[in-house]
Amino acid sequence: MIPHGLNAIRHRLRRAASDESRQTGRDLSLARRLYATFERDLKLAEIQGIHFYVQNGVVTLYGTVRTDLDRELLVSLVREIPGVKGVVAHLQLVDSRFQETADVNDDLDLG
Repeated sequence: MIPHGLNAIRHRLRRAASDESRQTGRDLSLARRLYATFERDLKLAEIQGIHFYVQNGVVTLYGTVRTDLDRELLVSLVREIPGVKGVVAHLQLVDSRFQETADVNDDLDLG
């Protein structure tokens, strides 16, 4: 059995760890601003499925991009947004074999 004093310390440590993992109102506001800023541009660039998660001003990007250049450009643009303290990119590249197949299928006249 854990003595009462140690149990209280354990509870405070758990609460502190939980508080650190939560998004603040400022983080949620920044995430909404990122979606609003990039939603139209990402569609125009034919980049889909990008998700922004913000914690303590650090933006984590998840999703798939077509090229390394797309990845670098997106990360660079996000860094320029006021309130962004850092960027972590968990962006994957589309498999080039799949991309070539998609391009060939676009050229086919099925009509």
